[in-house]
Amino acid sequence: MLVVDDHADAAEATALYLSVVGHEARYVTTALAAGDAATGHAPAVVLLDINMPGKSGFDVATELRALAATRDAILIAYTSDEWAAIREDAMASGFDGYFRKASELSVLLDLIASCAESEAPRAGAA
Repeated sequence: MLVVDDHADAAEATALYLSVVGHEARYVTTALAAGDAATGHAPAVVLLDINMPGKSGFDVATELRALAATRDAILIAYTSDEWAAIREDAMASGFDGYFRKASELSVLLDLIASCAESEAPRAGAA
């Protein structure tokens, strides 16, 4: 699992929580580092902040979908934004789920499990 968030404390805390509950989790704090980290690690799940300096999470999601290592990864928009339009844009941009940072992290675990169940047929598809 890869957490991409320009707020280092949030990224580290989320990755630590995911590790404590049994997931192998890493984090990076820039959009530019996301591709390199994903290529080297091939995560099954990427939590991707939408609002980052340099590149938006939407742009990074498009790039991750083009990489062989993350083409079939579950991409979850990970943001503090509450606007319905952001959620709609995320889903239209190829994200598999949407998680608000203010939500309980247990909700994130449920979302990951739900996405994994619904995406299972896509994994390994040509």
